[in-house]
Amino acid sequence: MLTLSVVTTLDDWEVVMYAAMDGAGVDKQPVMNNSSWAAVYFILFVICSGLVWFNIFVGVVVNTYSQMQTKSEGKTFVTDQQRKFEVSLKIKTYLGQNTWMSKPPRNYLGFLCWKLSMYSTFEYFMYAMVCFSTISLATIHDGQSNR
Repeated sequence: MLTLSVVTTLDDWEVVMYAAMDGAGVDKQPVMNNSSWAAVYFILFVICSGLVWFNIFVGVVVNTYSQMQTKSEGKTFVTDQQRKFEVSLKIKTYLGQNTWMSKPPRNYLGFLCWKLSMYSTFEYFMYAMVCFSTISLATIHDGQSNR
């Protein structure tokens, strides 16, 4: 159990993994790379323990943030000027006067870009381009020929 606690801290966990891989049994001489399943076990253990520590860290951050927000009545990182702007924006939206977001630019090129971005198909096209870019970058690997 102590060994797994050391592996959880990621402090020289590779040394422990290689020692476990070389183990041949009780009172037997170590054999190099005797058990590859030990490597699989240690790698899965490191990934799972890393996720647990990450969850704990995120939980502490979220808990601290929610406590700060409760103490400041929901306005943790907002200045007075930003609060006033938020209230005026809500009032304008309620009254139907919030047109600053939908106002087209005056120059021709800006207007064309704005008009293109208003179509919902443009959003799907951009999603497809991001997915295509991610897939094309994922297919590049070390040792790939230049042709």
